[in-house]
Amino acid sequence: MKRLLATVIVGALAATALAGCSSAASGDKVVKVAYQTFGAFTQMDTNMKAVKKEYEAANTGVTVKLVPIAASENNYYTKLALMNRSASTAPDVLYEDTFLIKSDAEAGYLAPLDS
Repeated sequence: MKRLLATVIVGALAATALAGCSSAASGDKVVKVAYQTFGAFTQMDTNMKAVKKEYEAANTGVTVKLVPIAASENNYYTKLALMNRSASTAPDVLYEDTFLIKSDAEAGYLAPLDS
């Protein structure tokens, strides 16, 4: 389930975020993906690394930059909120729980996936 979720997050959101992504020195498009890591829980990190590899292989010219945030749940969301205050630090894709989606969309942090 986590792998499917990671694939959906990186695949769907990264595809829509490419227009605003930064460019690497080599000319590749860079997609920054932020997610939480904590304690002995390594599943998300493992899944994100696997999805990064698959996505880059399937999308020539796109580099996925993983931004693991080592923090407890509350601190993770605080760090995301601070990152989202500036376009230079905001990730293109982020992992968050569903209870934050409405407030983040209203704040302008999230882009719709539909037309």
